[in-house]
Amino acid sequence: MGTVDNVEKSVNIIGKIAEIIKKNGLIITLIAVMLFGAGVGSVMCYKVFKLNEEFGITIRKQNQEAEYYKDKEHSESNKIREEIKPQVDQIIEHTMDKLDCDRCYVIEMHNGNNNPSGLPFIYGEMTYEESVYNVDDVDDEYMSINLSRYKFPMYLKNNTMFIGTLDEMRDIDPKLTKKLESDDVTYVAMVVINGTEGEIGLFGVSYCNGNEPKNDEVIKTLFMTESQKLSHYLDKKRHIK
Repeated sequence: MGTVDNVEKSVNIIGKIAEIIKKNGLIITLIAVMLFGAGVGSVMCYKVFKLNEEFGITIRKQNQEAEYYKDKEHSESNKIREEIKPQVDQIIEHTMDKLDCDRCYVIEMHNGNNNPSGLPFIYGEMTYEESVYNVDDVDDEYMSINLSRYKFPMYLKNNTMFIGTLDEMRDIDPKLTKKLESDDVTYVAMVVINGTEGEIGLFGVSYCNGNEPKNDEVIKTLFMTESQKLSHYLDKKRHIK
C-alpha cells in the first residue's frame, strides 16, 4: 500500500512539473529552479558562516578565560611563595645551627613535559639553600634535575630518609654520588617532604671537605619535625581556601 502511495505522489509531482514547463517554457522553468537553488544555497552559506563565527567567538572566549585563570593562579602562587619564604629560611637557619652542617637545602619536585607516550617526567629544583662561608653555593647546578636519571629518589620514596657517607650512597646511586663528589660533599642526610597527595620535595643537609655530623640521631629527630613544617609551608594545596 505504501509503495502505491509513493508512486502516486511521484506521478503527481511529475505532472505538476510538466504543467509548469508547458505554461512557462523549459528555459524559464530551469532559470527559476536555478534561482531558487541559489537562494537556498545563499541562506545555507549564511547559516554556516554564522555558526562558524559563533563557534570562533566561543573558542576565543574559552581561551581568554583559561588565560585569565592561569594568570590568576600564577599570581596567587607567587603571593604564597612570598609569604612562606621567611618561614622556610628560618627552618634552614635553625637546621644549620643545630646540626653544624656545611649546607642545608630544599629541593621541590615538579612535573616536566610529557614524552610521546604521555608519561610525565619528574623534576627537582633546589629552591632554597644556605651554605657556610667557605663552601660554594650549588643551587644554580640544581635548577631542573631530571630525577628519573637517578636511583636515589626511588630509595628515598621507599625509605623516607637517608643519612650516611658518599661511600654508602654509592651503593645506592653511583651517578648521583659522582655529582655530589664534584661539590666536595662527603656526608649526606636527606628526608622526603610529604604533601597532601604524596612527595612534594626533599629536605637535606651536606657536610663537605671531610666533615661529618656528631650524632645521626639528632639529625633524625630534627628531620622529623622540620620536614613536617616544610610540608605545611610548601604544599600549595594546603593554602587553597
